[in-house]
Parts: sequence; structure tokens; C-alpha cells
Amino acid sequence: MIKNVFTLLFVLLAVAGLNAQNNTGAIKVTLKDKTTGETLPFASVVASQKGIQVAGTTTDMNGDCFLKPLPPGTYDVKAVYVGYQTTEIKGVLVGEGKTAYVTVMMASGEVKLDEVVVETYQIPLVDPDTKTGGTMTREEYQNQASKDVNTSAATTGGVFQSDEGKSLNVRGGRSGQNTYFVDGVKVIGGLGLPQQAVEQINVITGGVPAMYGDVTSGVISVTTRGPQAKFFGGIEAITSGFGQNNGKTYGLDAYGYNSLGFSVGGPIWKKTDTTGTKKTIIGFFLSGQANYVKDPIPSYVPVYSLKSDVKDQLTQTPLRPSPSGIGFVKQFDYVTLDDMNKWKSHQNVAQNYIALNGKIDIKPTENTNISIGGAYELSNYRAFIYSFQLFNPENNPQVISNTYRGSIRVTQKFGKHTATKEEKEKSSALLTNTFFNLLVSYEMVSSKTQMPKFKDNLFDYGYVGKFDINNSGKYNINNYAFN
Repeated sequence: MIKNVFTLLFVLLAVAGLNAQNNTGAIKVTLKDKTTGETLPFASVVASQKGIQVAGTTTDMNGDCFLKPLPPGTYDVKAVYVGYQTTEIKGVLVGEGKTAYVTVMMASGEVKLDEVVVETYQIPLVDPDTKTGGTMTREEYQNQASKDVNTSAATTGGVFQSDEGKSLNVRGGRSGQNTYFVDGVKVIGGLGLPQQAVEQINVITGGVPAMYGDVTSGVISVTTRGPQAKFFGGIEAITSGFGQNNGKTYGLDAYGYNSLGFSVGGPIWKKTDTTGTKKTIIGFFLSGQANYVKDPIPSYVPVYSLKSDVKDQLTQTPLRPSPSGIGFVKQFDYVTLDDMNKWKSHQNVAQNYIALNGKIDIKPTENTNISIGGAYELSNYRAFIYSFQLFNPENNPQVISNTYRGSIRVTQKFGKHTATKEEKEKSSALLTNTFFNLLVSYEMVSSKTQMPKFKDNLFDYGYVGKFDINNSGKYNINNYAFN
């Protein structure tokens, strides 16, 4: 007996320890009689997403129940109880690591079996959860003018961003103190997220849960889209032209923004169960994005740079005799505005970006789900150096970074979540409505900064040329001759 007790405690502690690292949410549902306000015990409650049931359980003696684990997203909650009209709450928003609270008021009396009372979930003005921050859904993200994750996160109260695409300051903290997560995996390099891969953006500015580890400022957690029961896909292309070249603008503006993205997903293998319903056993999702921006830091004021013919002349004769007659002075000191080209965009700061993100979900049993995800990001751009702008923009350094990330998540539930009152009483299972998440991830980041002309030839950097020394052979100093 004592051995069994210790075994049970060990299992519970192990499950609790693993569960503390999950990035899933939950929905707490309370069922009440619409007329009397009394709670309704042992009622069936299910959660569905895009028409697919993802969780189910029954209410306890107090009319409460938890639907979990639920990946961040939007769900429809349906409650069924004998003698009451079936009621469904649509659009329940579940954030990462957060619990959504839903109260379902069910009407008794004349029940129509072929009808369902449908209500829309209202996000509470005061979030009962202890964490502060904000949640942005995929629809809200797609409707924004900017598709940058940081810029979207900056719409949360207490988050500051100096300009679009720049780093964030959460409640006065430094930008380096923020921590980023993608599908529960801590990000070291780039996010590697195509725009169409984002399902939800969660920003936590206070009350950070312990599961996020050592965080000294804010948490920006992004959840990617997953497979669906039906095939879907889309392509998105945005362009403003090819920017400015030799003083002429090709397109809508001088900055040359171009983006091409795609997404595709659906089932790979479906299986028909005993009730004749086809269920997706293996599904996939894949998205990608490629960007080319000629000037990612557009400026309202004009940009000046030295004319090429003037630069060639100064390179050939960098010095001129000093007006005082002693020594030499630099030719660059005599450059005027007439020697400059006037541009609408910065020169030699083009940015290339490629991102790929994919996910495969496997559901071998009703209580087991395996999710395999991967991402790749390539960023290749010319860094803007303010001191190079006038005379040396062609030597802006090239920065190339690569990020590879992969993860495997196993979610295991215990017990039959849709068990009736009689089935629960007969069941001898020790664990019911319990689950654990096991996450294994790997990430590799590489980055290098170089001059495109020299690349990794280190001894070519700073090389100014070869000098020939010619000796006349004889010098006369103070009437002394030296050979």
C-alpha cells in the first residue's frame, strides 16, 4: 500500500513538473440555469476549433469544468444537458499559458433537439487572469498595416517602440531583457516566421509565469498555425517597385519594397472511426516568405553622396599642396554641395530575407498528439553606417545570419475526457482530465559580418597597397658626402 502511494506521488510530481513547461491554455466553463442561476453538474462540454472537436469533459458537482490542454487560438464551446437547450459559445479566445473563463446560461423547458442556441464570446474588460499584457489573433495581425511582430506587439499597453521594426522596451526595461518564444521554444536567433504562419501573438508585461524561466522584462510569445481538416492555401504578393536607380524611380516610391509569401496545409492521412466519422490522423502546414527591400530605413529628408567622377578624381589625387606652402592637405576638405548627388533613398542598404516554417501533427490515439515543427531564416543585408553615407556607401558591411530551429512536442492525456457520471463512478483510473507536455527543441544560429569585396580574406582588410622605395645612392648634408 505504501509503495503504491509513493508511486502515485512520483507520477503526480512528474506530471506537474512536465506540465509546468507547456505553452498551452485552458477554458474554465461554468454551467448555470438561465432562470434560477443554479449550477448544472455532470453536463457534457466540448471545445471545437474549425469544426473539429479538440477537447471534452463533464462538469463537476459545482457545475465547473476545465477544457485542456488547448493550444492558443479561438474555440467554440458547446454544452449539452438533459432537459436543457443545447448552447454554444463561439469565439472563445485562449492565450498562451492563460485560462479563459466562460459562463454558459442554459434554458430549460421545451427543448428542440435540432436547434442550438448560439452566443458570441465577449472578451472581459478586466482580465481575471493574473498576467498583464495583450493577445493579438491572426485576423487582427493580418488586418494591420505592418506585418512586423515587434510592431504588432508594440500596440500593447506598457510597450514602447521607437520606430517600425525596431526593438521593444517593456515597462522601461532594456530591449535585450525581452524574451521571445515560438510555439513554446525559446528563441535565440531570428524568429523565422513568415507572415502567414502567425496564429497568435501574446505579450506578457507583468506577472510572468514561472514556466518562462529567467525573464527580467517582457515576454513575446508567438504561436504558429497548425494543420486543418481540409486543404487550404494562399499566396500573397506586395510590391512598390524597384526603387530609385541613377536618380530615376521605378515604381510607386524610391524604397523598393517587395514581398512574396505563401501558406498551404491540410490532412495527409484520414481514418474512419467506429461511428463512421473521418478523423485526421496526420496533418501538415507549410508557409514561406521572401522579401527584398532596397531601402528598409526610408528618410523624409534627402540623402547625399559623392558623385562617382569626383570620387575617382579624389582617389587618384587624395592630397594637394597646402595654401600655406608647407606640406599637404586632403582634397576631401574642399568638397562642396555641387560635388554631391541628391537621393530620395539611402544607398547600398538593400535587405534580402527568406523564412520557412512547417509543422506536422500526428494523432495516433485519442489522447496522444505529436507535433513536429521546424523553421529556417536567412537574413542578408548591407548595414547602414552613418559616417559612410557621404563618401563611402559602397563599403557598407554585409551581414549574413542563418537560423535553424526544430522541435518535437508530445502531449499525452489521461482518462476519458467525455466520460459520463456512471462511467466515472465505474472507472478505476487514478488520473482523469490530466495531461503532460514533453518538449524537445534544437536551435542553431550563425552570423558573419564582412566586406563583400574581401569576404573572409582577413589580410586584405586595411591593405592600402605596395610601396616601392627608391634610393638615389648619395646625399649631401652640411657639405658631408655619404655613400
